[in-house]
Amino acid sequence: MCGCALVTVTKIVTAGHCVMRWKEGKRNVHEASKGTVYFGTTRFMGDDGQSAILKSVMYPKDIRKKASGGIMHDYATAELMTPIQITDTVKLLSVYSKDKTEFKNAWDEMVTSKAPCIIAGWGATNFRIENDTIIASAGSPYLKMTMAQPWEEQKCERYFGPGRDNMVPFGEVCLLGVKFGDTALPGDSGSPLICGDYVWGVCSSMIIDSSGREPFQYLLHWNYLNDFLFESYGSGASLCSENFILLLFLIFLGINFGQLRYNK
Repeated sequence: MCGCALVTVTKIVTAGHCVMRWKEGKRNVHEASKGTVYFGTTRFMGDDGQSAILKSVMYPKDIRKKASGGIMHDYATAELMTPIQITDTVKLLSVYSKDKTEFKNAWDEMVTSKAPCIIAGWGATNFRIENDTIIASAGSPYLKMTMAQPWEEQKCERYFGPGRDNMVPFGEVCLLGVKFGDTALPGDSGSPLICGDYVWGVCSSMIIDSSGREPFQYLLHWNYLNDFLFESYGSGASLCSENFILLLFLIFLGINFGQLRYNK
């Protein structure tokens, strides 16, 4: 399961690793045509929302596993077969600017101001790690929210591996729960990062840490604004239709949050 947000009535955005898996170092993308999305509920797998079938998924051509763990360019969008209706509980995401420079400058100013952000999701509180793979139980029955503080870029970079795996120059950011121990959980990947009145990014791969001392990572939209978020398909993208079933829930609590789930 993963999180997501609604970009247009026929398009969602999530984390790249939510639409694929790796086996023996090779990327296997799930089949979009078998995906179903559900919108407009705060309950895990709630039946009181709208639904639509996925048409296609798109992700950066440079997406790959990091040598030190995690995913490079962990970003994806998906088109829907039929539009979702905008209602009191289903809204489109709002970004600060569609201009990359304005977006990035505004983010930097917000980090300097020490303003906290909102993170949310249906992530699993019960999970275990086997062979470097997170095995999670069912997600939270209801959407949970908490506050998180973004870190400065220099501080965030100290938590990354080799230079070639550094995603900070491409918009990866670190956050830590305002309340000690609050963190993103398995299943929250792809969920939107909300700061002020805007959606700034998606939850990316994270360090699973129960101590509350390690940051979790989100990937800002700014590097992907033109090729993915607000354009049909850019030159840096890969258009795919390959094999998965997912469930997605988008609700409105001042902004969009969604959940994505697929069957094995």
